[in-house]
Amino acid sequence: MGIFKNHVQYYREIFTLPEVLRGPLLTIGFQEICDCEDLYDFCFPSLKELLASYKIKDVAVLDPFDPRADLHYDLNLPVPNNQHEKFRVLMDIGSLEHIFDTKQVIENCMRMIKVGGIYFLHTTVNGYMYHGLHVFNPMLITEAFRLNGFEIIYLRYSSKDGMPLNDPAEASDSLIWLVGKKTKPIDAFKIPQQVEFLTYYQAYKKKQTQDKIPIKIKIKYWVKQICPPIILRKGKELFSSLRRAA
Repeated sequence: MGIFKNHVQYYREIFTLPEVLRGPLLTIGFQEICDCEDLYDFCFPSLKELLASYKIKDVAVLDPFDPRADLHYDLNLPVPNNQHEKFRVLMDIGSLEHIFDTKQVIENCMRMIKVGGIYFLHTTVNGYMYHGLHVFNPMLITEAFRLNGFEIIYLRYSSKDGMPLNDPAEASDSLIWLVGKKTKPIDAFKIPQQVEFLTYYQAYKKKQTQDKIPIKIKIKYWVKQICPPIILRKGKELFSSLRRAA
């Protein structure tokens, strides 16, 4: 999927979480950065070069087809045992939905992460017709993390354009931003069953009614979409000058 300007706010939040920016680090798919030339902290051609700017040692890319990648495993198949618990951080920012065997991909990724390590997953949870092979029930993803010993430390939903959502159903094309911390080794991979995560979904919907996104956040998002950056900058300068004068 790559990194797009409208999504940078979520990367900035995730990159401030403890232990996310450290190596050895593996990214799934060679991910390019698009339309971010005017952002000082994201003006890099690819995710690998962005991570290098944080002075992270030992960043590798896994992609079965891209010659720029360091590893070329097919994630539809089990990865070699020598890749298990090898990485402290694994980032998948848009590959999961393009790979047929979802169970094997998630299991591979979870097994490649060290205990105490981080799994950052960003994928489609509503809409995205013809984008990839899958669009996921968000409860399936979160339940797979929980059942296999990952503590969820960050969870957000957004529209394709980056607007924060309480519920993925609020937009025609929606994404999940999920960061989990591995708390124990994986023995037999546990597969979520719908009967299990329906109960979790009911609890999620109850929490959702108590935890609405403030309307000012959505207004701020739409103002940024409609107003050119120069108007926003001039408006801030005018507001600051009026406050100083007062």
